[in-house]
Amino acid sequence: MSGIESKVAFGRGGTSVIPLAGSLFFNGGATTYLKLEPGVTLGSGAYTIEFWFYNSANWTGANRGFLGGGPDGVLGCISIFLVAGDNGTKIFTDRYGFGNQLNYTVAPISLNAWHYFTLVRNSSLVETIFIDGIKASAAAGGVEPPSGGQQTNLFNYSGPTKNICNYYQGQWTGYITNMRIVVGTAVYDPTASTMTVPNKAPLAVVPNTKYLMLGANVTTDSSSTQTVTNNLTLVTQTSSIKPF
Repeated sequence: MSGIESKVAFGRGGTSVIPLAGSLFFNGGATTYLKLEPGVTLGSGAYTIEFWFYNSANWTGANRGFLGGGPDGVLGCISIFLVAGDNGTKIFTDRYGFGNQLNYTVAPISLNAWHYFTLVRNSSLVETIFIDGIKASAAAGGVEPPSGGQQTNLFNYSGPTKNICNYYQGQWTGYITNMRIVVGTAVYDPTASTMTVPNKAPLAVVPNTKYLMLGANVTTDSSSTQTVTNNLTLVTQTSSIKPF
C-alpha cells in the first residue's frame, strides 16, 4: 500500500468494496486541466457535484480550483474553489462574469489525504456543501438568513462550465477521481446534517448525469456526454493512488 493510500480513512471496512480504477493527477500548472465539450450548464434548478480529492500542495500558496471557466471563462458558468490563506476551511462558488459568489465554512481539510466533496442544490434551491459527509457549518452570500450551513441559492448558472481543475484565478494541485456532475437532480438532501460517503463502489451513471470521471482514463467520460481533452497532455493517470 502506498504512502498516499495509507492515509485513506474510508472504504476499508466490510467485504464488498469495489475498488476504483485509479485517479487523475493535476500538477498545479496553469495549463494543466481537462477541457469538456460541450461542458456542463447547471442552470437554475437542482444539481449535484461530487468527487474524491487529494490536495498535495499547501493552502497558502494559491487559490485551488476544482472546476470553472478557466482563463477563457464563459459568462454564467460556475467555478468552485478554495481560497489561499483560509487553511482549507472556506469553499467558494462563483457565477463567472457576474460577481455572484457564495461561500461555505467547513471543518479544516487536511493536506495529503483523501476527502470527499459534495455540492448539492435541491428543487427548492436550498444548497449546501458536504466534506467527508459532514455538512458545512456556515453559509453566506445567498438569500438571507442562511441557517445551519445551508442557504437558498437563486443564481442561474446559464453558461457551460468546461474546465476540470482550472478556473480564472487558480488551478488544482493533486488527485481527483470519481467525479460526477448531475443536472436536474439533488442526489443527496442539502437540509440533512450528514450524507453517506459513497466508498464501497465507483459512482454510476444516474438520470441527468452530464459527466462521470472514474479515474481509469484521462479523457473518458463514462456518461458518454462530454468530449474530454487533456490540455497539452499534462494530466496523468495513476492506477495505484486512489481512495478505495
